[in-house]
Amino acid sequence: MTKKNTPLYQQIHQHVLAGIAAGRYPPGGRLPSESVLAREFATTRSTVVRALQQLDFEGVISREKGRGTFVKTPSLATTLDMTRIRSFEDEIAEKGATIEYRLLAFNRLKAPVKVAAALEIAEQGEIYHLVRLRLVNGAPAVLENRYIPLEIGSRLTIDALTHHAMYSILENQIGLPVTDVDGLIRVMGAGKEIAGHLQIKAGTPVLVRDYLLSGENRRPLICGEAYFREQYPIRYHIKAVKPA
Repeated sequence: MTKKNTPLYQQIHQHVLAGIAAGRYPPGGRLPSESVLAREFATTRSTVVRALQQLDFEGVISREKGRGTFVKTPSLATTLDMTRIRSFEDEIAEKGATIEYRLLAFNRLKAPVKVAAALEIAEQGEIYHLVRLRLVNGAPAVLENRYIPLEIGSRLTIDALTHHAMYSILENQIGLPVTDVDGLIRVMGAGKEIAGHLQIKAGTPVLVRDYLLSGENRRPLICGEAYFREQYPIRYHIKAVKPA
């Protein structure tokens, strides 16, 4: 319970936190406007702004010019483990989250030069192009952009692509488990198309994982990139191995 002598900006701060905890303001949801909160607490907008600035600093909300103030989705970190291969879906599921897939595109096209080189196919050779959105607890989380050799892509089904992680599909349905992952982690500002799929503002920083998945004998299986919303940072631990 808020004490009567608690400064108003702190009362507003605690009111918003209580609303988030009670589910009145869900992740991704819009908070009442500054003027509405000012009327509710019989105070000035500057007092409300002070409370919101504190919540913004604490990483609880995000304030978007021209759109309003929104509750941030809690972060779900994944772990970069250098001793085993695990999918993003495996990591998130262990934390109790639910994963869904939205298939955006799956078609054949001529391989770009870099893709052909990565997959070790002839230049201008045909490949399958997959664009898929991963949703965590119903909200957009990761946009996949994958390039797949014809002999693998022709064996993928729409049902599999809308229900399963790619690592699982390759191992359990195609019989080609991933044994090597070569990747690069970088940050970029989301373009209009990526931002639209992830439901974020264009220019918002996103984490990008460029990767090449390989199987037995380093056979290239899939290459591409995945774009992650900021709520999905990567935690890592490296253990030094003493020389024999």
